[in-house]
Amino acid sequence: MNIENCKAIIMMATYQGEKYLNEQLDSIIGQSFTNWELYISDDGSTDSTMHILQRYKEMEPRIVKIISNHGEHGAFSNFFSLMRYVKENVKQKYNFYFYCDQDDIWYKDKLEKQIDCMLKYKKESSSSIPVLCYSDLQLMDGKGNMLGRTLGQDSDISLENYYNIFFAERYIWGTTMAHDAVLWEMTHVPMDIPGFLSHDNWIGRYAAVYGKIIFMNEPLVCYRRHGGNVTADVPHGYTFWQGIKRIFTQLPDVLDNHAGTYWASLYFIAHLNDKKKTLIDFEKCLLNGGWQAVKIVRKYNINTAENFFNRAAFFLILFTSIYKRSKVFNHDFRN
Repeated sequence: MNIENCKAIIMMATYQGEKYLNEQLDSIIGQSFTNWELYISDDGSTDSTMHILQRYKEMEPRIVKIISNHGEHGAFSNFFSLMRYVKENVKQKYNFYFYCDQDDIWYKDKLEKQIDCMLKYKKESSSSIPVLCYSDLQLMDGKGNMLGRTLGQDSDISLENYYNIFFAERYIWGTTMAHDAVLWEMTHVPMDIPGFLSHDNWIGRYAAVYGKIIFMNEPLVCYRRHGGNVTADVPHGYTFWQGIKRIFTQLPDVLDNHAGTYWASLYFIAHLNDKKKTLIDFEKCLLNGGWQAVKIVRKYNINTAENFFNRAAFFLILFTSIYKRSKVFNHDFRN
């Protein structure tokens, strides 16, 4: 398959996006790869977001559909609602799938480079397994000023061990993510996905278990940090006293973050028909804790952090299963 014969779909979630939406839409329309279609789901905006979207739709025929999310609200739920709409209603077949936030700016060659990357892997490997590709992000502030660094420089963004994604959701960023049709067909979108589950890590888990994940070590998105992002800053290291302070001041947030990730992994595993031994081990690890959890983590060489305090917290939280006390675990992951 050549890139000239490919067609891509972009799925975009919006909410109160009037401040930055024009720039993002312009960056999509200006892509060097032109054979794409855009589907948008709005989460009930009360500003001029819908007016902006309708105006662009009138000018750009590749903006196919604008829907309103009437289900559970929130950025992740909005994306899942859109994915479910595409699964159930769109008959057009696409070769590659992309996901888009409302407040970033895509590099002009983002689509082209990621499609080229996935096509190259398929050609060289002669493989039919699903493939997912994601990239680094260039950081900018709310005014669009470049901060002179990438997220990859601020954190360990490269997912060298795919299984790390079951224990830390800080690798695959949705706005940089692209994958092929094989992964799309494989990905199940349950009706009852809770609002704290992220679409990018949900899809990423499928790729980790069944496919190939490629990290492009270059920024393809200008990622806007303005205080309203769903994604939080990623801590990447502490001095001794900073680590001690974090233990006492941020412990509830740390536990909730771990609980959310582990619950999402258990939910994912529970909704698979084909459970590999690896996933059975992870299920035991997250349910039982103790030395069994430590042994399983070491068996699969899980390493979600380099600095001492993050690693120590990771092992301690797994060993004690203290994350089960979080309100997140009020949900039944088997339903």
